[in-house]
Amino acid sequence: TESRLRMQRGRRPHGNLTVKSLDGSLPVVLARSDREIRNISWTPDGSSLYYVDGVYGANKLLSVARAGGEPIAAIEGNKFTAGAISPDGRTVAALIREDELAQPQKVLMLYSPPGTPGKKVASFPGSLTPNTMAWSPDGSKILLSIRGDGITILGNDLLLFNVRSEKLKKLANVPAGIDVSSAWLPDNRRVVVAWPEADSRSRETLWLWDTEPGLRRPLLPGVDSMTAHSMGPSVN
Repeated sequence: TESRLRMQRGRRPHGNLTVKSLDGSLPVVLARSDREIRNISWTPDGSSLYYVDGVYGANKLLSVARAGGEPIAAIEGNKFTAGAISPDGRTVAALIREDELAQPQKVLMLYSPPGTPGKKVASFPGSLTPNTMAWSPDGSKILLSIRGDGITILGNDLLLFNVRSEKLKKLANVPAGIDVSSAWLPDNRRVVVAWPEADSRSRETLWLWDTEPGLRRPLLPGVDSMTAHSMGPSVN
């Protein structure tokens, strides 16, 4: 079994999608962008990756094969702010800007199977970014970080979307309005979230969050510039 890491290298305006096997082989660049690469997710068999190319302007949801080749559009369109494929590979979730309306908004779409017409399941005011999403390991929930419109909702709302009931639960709000990084634990209930401290946008605390009662406790406080984290398969 091949062990892999996936990395988004570079800052605006350039980014590379790079895969590094843990067998000592050299890294392989699968995709290059003159903007930023975000929201990277693997297909269940590890044969492809999905990602959003760009943060502002024309943002595309693309997929690229692990074996190499040209990236292709996973879903047609160019206003994606976040996207990820489900753990079973049967559904793509995507956030899409609708900024041509009198009141701009973002909509959460589910495409099942990928490539078919999507179903609108939720909407959020404003078209600001950043936004992120992460599927639970069993595919029953999606953790969303949604940037507000800056008027009625400040900063980012942290929301839990139940895929089966199509209901949203608000967990918290981050007034700073920054990119919120999260990772699920294998129990499909707890998540680890990087959260800014109240008095600083640059210092963050790593929290363990139980999404059912909505309780959290700090794991790693006062970290400068936390850009990514991940959880291993054995967590108590």
